[in-house]
Amino acid sequence: MPICEKCGKEVKKLTEHVKTKQKLCLKCITQSGFFKPEEEDIAVDSGEDRRGSIRIPITIAMSFALSQDDKFTEIKYPAFTLDISTAGICFAWNSCNICRGYIANSVHEECVFYPYFIKNEDRRPLTLEFKITKSYIMAIEAFTVYTLKEESLGLEYIGAQFANITGKQRRMLEKIILKYGGSA
Repeated sequence: MPICEKCGKEVKKLTEHVKTKQKLCLKCITQSGFFKPEEEDIAVDSGEDRRGSIRIPITIAMSFALSQDDKFTEIKYPAFTLDISTAGICFAWNSCNICRGYIANSVHEECVFYPYFIKNEDRRPLTLEFKITKSYIMAIEAFTVYTLKEESLGLEYIGAQFANITGKQRRMLEKIILKYGGSA
């Protein structure tokens, strides 16, 4: 079994390391067969993790714009990632004061994220933007899977599955995960 240079443990299952939220070294991630070039995006269903790839805890500044009546607002809402994989993301933002409905671990029909909810028949993709370098912003479309509010912190967590992801975007995500997921 490979040994993680950072934690010193055998890498039996990378998911065990991810559950502890410990940072992993590059060697640990790559030798465990983490990346699957043609993996399918799998939705999270009924509370079980069915994502086709492993989540790595990473904090990256990002933004998104909500649409109303099929038009995007000019306001880009700031957010940050909690974890990311090549199949999806969990991000946080300041709890929304315009939301009219909330259900933990789902998306309420009156929530601002409902038009993007994966189980909504009329769903449309939500565009997430990540500032990768000073001059490059990567935009990825995603469908929301769940919302979860942390009232004590004033944050709302949004789980989303990437949609229509290109090979270039997947490779960029892999580079981000290797760069930031493998550092201290």
